[in-house]
Amino acid sequence: MIGIGRETQKDNDLFFICSLIDYIARKTKNKRADIVNWLGKDWLQKIYDLADVYHCDNIDRVCEDFIEEAKIPDGTFDNVADCRYAIPSHWDIAKVYKRLIKQVAQEKQIGIVDALIKVYNSFLSAAFIMKIHLICWSATWKIQFYKLNLDSNVDLKKTLE
Repeated sequence: MIGIGRETQKDNDLFFICSLIDYIARKTKNKRADIVNWLGKDWLQKIYDLADVYHCDNIDRVCEDFIEEAKIPDGTFDNVADCRYAIPSHWDIAKVYKRLIKQVAQEKQIGIVDALIKVYNSFLSAAFIMKIHLICWSATWKIQFYKLNLDSNVDLKKTLE
């Protein structure tokens, strides 16, 4: 039985797999779509089906196991290191992806794993991650802008938009 405010087990499983994808991407400095594609549909289905088991283990160990098994190489995509303030965690990002994947699965009437692959390989996913990167870049740029003591007549808000 699902209590008030509780999600179904499968929603939790989807949340976990989205968290794991983001965690692996951050750890290997790869794009999320690349992680999804390296793992492939069969492994993604396995992770989704066994998420309640993997969830009980340390995410670092689970992450390392999948990096090794899928032979995921280190990349150069690091939208986290450039940020100078707290960015959303892999758990926070997973919440957004989970909602989007569920919506796509329902609207397209496809399975969760198929929807997951579709979402992570979509322009929307790339735009979402780019938005986080731009927010980080913008914050860094604002700091540099203030440090330069530019003319106080400059409308900073309009400049940054």
